[in-house]
Amino acid sequence: MSSDIKKNSSITMQKTENNYIKAFKSNYSEPKEEIDKKCLAEMRTEEKQFACNSCGKTFAVKASLKSHSLVHLNEKSHVCDICQKAFTRLADLKHHCFLHTKQKPHKCNICKKGFAKKSHLSNHILVHTKEKPHVCELCNKDFSVKSHLKRHYIVHTNEKPYKCEECGKQFANNSYLKKHYFFHTKEKPHECSICGKTYAQKGHLDVHYLTHKTEKAHKCDVCNQAFAVKAYLRRHYRTHTQEKPYSCDICCKKFSKKSNLQVHNLTHTKEKRFKCNICNKAFSLKSNLLRHCRLHFKDETKSSKDVPV
Repeated sequence: MSSDIKKNSSITMQKTENNYIKAFKSNYSEPKEEIDKKCLAEMRTEEKQFACNSCGKTFAVKASLKSHSLVHLNEKSHVCDICQKAFTRLADLKHHCFLHTKQKPHKCNICKKGFAKKSHLSNHILVHTKEKPHVCELCNKDFSVKSHLKRHYIVHTNEKPYKCEECGKQFANNSYLKKHYFFHTKEKPHECSICGKTYAQKGHLDVHYLTHKTEKAHKCDVCNQAFAVKAYLRRHYRTHTQEKPYSCDICCKKFSKKSNLQVHNLTHTKEKRFKCNICNKAFSLKSNLLRHCRLHFKDETKSSKDVPV
């Protein structure tokens, strides 16, 4: 396994070096061997000397700075043929197209996991090498990816810069906001290939797939009940411990399940997302809507019986 990790890391480094050589060669007219030696030595010793005038971000290669500068331009001339989303850089459009094609051309040599972006593969390799070079100055927690460290800093500042345009709810993370939007759109793009059940989040679908496994490896030490998903076992333990870790921010009422807290929160927001197609009456809970719909069904059955034959 260690030899695979070294091999994968060396391949990534070699590709990075090759890209650097191409950018470096354009500035010199020396023999190829001398250029290769010079640029590799410079690459490994020099700091990122090319700085962006707009945001201050620095780059080791001038070509990378040039590509980055396009991000600050308002012009978005590269348009997706499928969803019409526009991009400043052609490379960003190509990466975006992988969302539609489900193509993941960058494969990890160790676990064979695929990625749409080469940068995502580079970050993934750190999972195997266990490297965590990015350290929080406040709590010393370390991260393998720099963006994860930036996201972590918000834990200390309690900042929530991402706001939902529909309901005004704020989030510390942009990915949390994107997941939240599914509550408004009712969109569930992730479908189980076995039973057809759909989910708003891929993580929920991944957990659901485990329920189709006949093997239930996670067993309760107290009552011997077994579960296919470890998270379900943890949730089950609360029936024995009476633990209620989820607390309402408004009335401080506690719940053993997060889903129960989310349902409870609707009593404070007065939000009624579930609407009857027959009479347009709205409800906070889906279960209440289903109960209500049965009343219409009973009325129809009763009226059909009253009609004389």
